[in-house]
Amino acid sequence: MKVLKSTILKKRKSEFGNFELVPDIGWKISQAFIDFESGLLVVSESDENEDNWIVGGGIRQIPNRQFIIDPKTGQILNHTDWSKYFNYKTTESYSEDGKLKLLTTRVHEPERNTDGIQEELINVESGQTLSTSTGVSFRKEKRETLIDGYYESIERAKSYKKQLELGEYPEGLKDKYFQSLESGSQVIEYYNEQYVYKLTFDNNRFILGKATRPKSIEEWDNYQIEILNEFALINEFWNYLSKNDNWFEVLKPRKIHPSLHYYIITWHNYLIHANELSYYSHKAINEWMNQCWDNSLNRNVYWQFCSNCKARVLYYPRYPKHACRKCVDLIKDEKGNDLDYKDKHELKYIDGEFQLVFKESDKSVKIFIGTDEYLASEARFGGVVHQKKENKHNTM
Repeated sequence: MKVLKSTILKKRKSEFGNFELVPDIGWKISQAFIDFESGLLVVSESDENEDNWIVGGGIRQIPNRQFIIDPKTGQILNHTDWSKYFNYKTTESYSEDGKLKLLTTRVHEPERNTDGIQEELINVESGQTLSTSTGVSFRKEKRETLIDGYYESIERAKSYKKQLELGEYPEGLKDKYFQSLESGSQVIEYYNEQYVYKLTFDNNRFILGKATRPKSIEEWDNYQIEILNEFALINEFWNYLSKNDNWFEVLKPRKIHPSLHYYIITWHNYLIHANELSYYSHKAINEWMNQCWDNSLNRNVYWQFCSNCKARVLYYPRYPKHACRKCVDLIKDEKGNDLDYKDKHELKYIDGEFQLVFKESDKSVKIFIGTDEYLASEARFGGVVHQKKENKHNTM
């Protein structure tokens, strides 16, 4: 990489100073930022020639190199130059409560032309090392230390436990949404194979209308309804809608005003608390619940339970029958072995679906918690999720 500086004949300027950064031929600048601690400019180049890339095991490694630049002069620095900005001796720092000691050491890594940070977190009272870490030293933003991470993990654990408490829909929010209804407001629109239904708030009454289900987008905007029923209270309509136990399977939502969220969410929560639903039923009710998601609510308002021990788990409707962490540890394969992704088992995507196999033979394997069979699949955001296999005789 070259740093082209301004001359009398040609002025050069970039966001970092009076110079331009020019990558070598066949390379490109992949990132450039000002280091938070020192104010030095950190620039990385990556190789664009794919023949030089290292590919294997599903990982692609692209050659890159790093440069440290003084933004005041545009000079590319070597380690001797930039080391003047830092302390390479081990330093001690303590948490505000004095219970944790942090040892921090900055080390030079000549093979990568950079510096690294090594940390050791120690319990002051016992002298026990709680954790260690290594990381990059040059950063655009302030670096989070092991002390920061330790107390953040405690807060996350508290938050996680709080979310696992059974929450109720706030009465105040229910009233707020109801009071937002104005005469002419549409409360809900839903449909089945034949008809579309619309509930409207009009002169302090709820008017339910019905029309033949539209066949085109244009018809959805202009269909004419005939009055089917009237209700003095919104809960009277809710009782009418939900009197059929499988209403959520035969009806589909199109638009739902928040004034109905309380009824749908509460009904869903007690339904899954008292029953084991089929995957089909879960999918159907989640179409309604998706329209009731409210970012202002604590997540514990939406209930979900472990498919094995029935303990409370976080709400993940994508995986309605997943086992909690403790129950996953109980899983055994058909030969009585503990589930072991390190040495014995492997999850593969074969013929359009995830299959669990024995590593030594690639033979598919069944897994169980007690007598209930479970299925493993890749979770959407990484990791493996274990869900109870559908029991055709054990549905709502």
